Amino acid sequence: MRGKARICVATVAFGLGINKEDVTGVIHMYLSASPEHYMQEIGRAGRDGRSAVAFALVLEDEILVRHSLAHSDLIAKSQVKALLSSLIGEVEDGKRLLPADRSTADPISVGLPLHKAVVECGAKSETVETLVSLLEQRTSGVPLLQIEGVFYDCAFVAPKRRSMKDLAVKESIAGAILRVATCTEPPAGEAVDLSIEREKAFPGCRKMVGYSYGSYAFSVAKCANLLGSSAEPRHVFAALRRLESNGEIELALDKSINSQALNIRLTHEGMMTFRSDNCIGVNEIVSELFSRFIATVELSTTKVLDMHYIFQKVGAVSQVGSTHFLGENEKKSRSLVLFQELTRNYLEAEGLGQSLNDRSDDQSSFTQSIHKAKLWSDVRAVLGSLHDMLAASSRRPLVEINDPHAADYAALSTTKFLHGIAPATLAPRLLRTHPLFGSMQAVRFTVLHEAVSDIAAPQTKGDSGS
Repeated sequence: MRGKARICVATVAFGLGINKEDVTGVIHMYLSASPEHYMQEIGRAGRDGRSAVAFALVLEDEILVRHSLAHSDLIAKSQVKALLSSLIGEVEDGKRLLPADRSTADPISVGLPLHKAVVECGAKSETVETLVSLLEQRTSGVPLLQIEGVFYDCAFVAPKRRSMKDLAVKESIAGAILRVATCTEPPAGEAVDLSIEREKAFPGCRKMVGYSYGSYAFSVAKCANLLGSSAEPRHVFAALRRLESNGEIELALDKSINSQALNIRLTHEGMMTFRSDNCIGVNEIVSELFSRFIATVELSTTKVLDMHYIFQKVGAVSQVGSTHFLGENEKKSRSLVLFQELTRNYLEAEGLGQSLNDRSDDQSSFTQSIHKAKLWSDVRAVLGSLHDMLAASSRRPLVEINDPHAADYAALSTTKFLHGIAPATLAPRLLRTHPLFGSMQAVRFTVLHEAVSDIAAPQTKGDSGS
């Protein structure tokens, strides 16, 4: 920024917020995610009003990688259903702890564990958060929930001056903790072995054995619901900090990935909707949520193809005699004139819900044909490999590869695998040695997915019956 370096090598963050007047050129070494991204990024140059240049040194094969990455957030409808099932489970757990005089339809706070949701529905944590955000933003009907942010839901406390029961006489927060907590270390003189229950409920539990009054692990969100219908996790944290500063307790938070949770405040309508006995209502929301999410992903993939289409056309322009004189002191290259024309066409097409790529027959970057017999063999091999690798997980997911009711998940997971996209719960480094991982990246994702779906559905059903 001080002008001491002539060249800056940067990520896309450079194109999002650097305001430096004397940048004279931008060179792209990759394919931008969309024409909007590209224009934003090259807009860093020439901000002082002087002429500037923009070069895009993009390899033709890069469209294959970008095309695959654009589909990495894609999910199956059965995964959306699994996420809502996970949310319903958290809601019903919270309801069971409510006092008898409290209506089960009253709004409550729910801590949706992100890591647990990732494992159970097989989607990335960012995808989980996006889906819940779409629930919050739904325009049809009354609001169901409000997102308060991400927080650490698991807390550990150890009384320092008196037992938790004695502390509960004067502190309501202590009484609430006793109702929802798991005793991780029993008070002195009590020989109750709660280790099995403790490890199951809080795998990352912290032992606090410096005091004789025991230690407790609990969910902050569940504790908040016992303090009143208007209480939230922040009120629990405030009360705990006060007791800590008064010397009453020792406090620690589990800051591991297992404790990260999405703080959700359900409305009355949300409480009535997210029930295990409301199958019809939940299925309607699943369909609505799935449609909105898929539309978002499809828009991103279309933008990638449009960006590639623009680069292809501009890159094919001959620069021989390429200068266009537009005025006494203004001139443009042929490639710039074409880029501006295509960009205008793109913006017009986008306004009409169309795509530049839809109007093009040029699909030279993608393989046009699929060997059906080989694909059948590959799909069978991938399904077997994914089943074995995902089955090794310590927590059982709500949607599984070999579930006949989740054939859409099996087909999508297989297509992603063949495109070099790893499942959310598996590290890509574990898959790169597999001979089929990314082996069909050159086939259009939608074309491959359709072909795999025809194979995976009967294959999944057959496996489940054998």
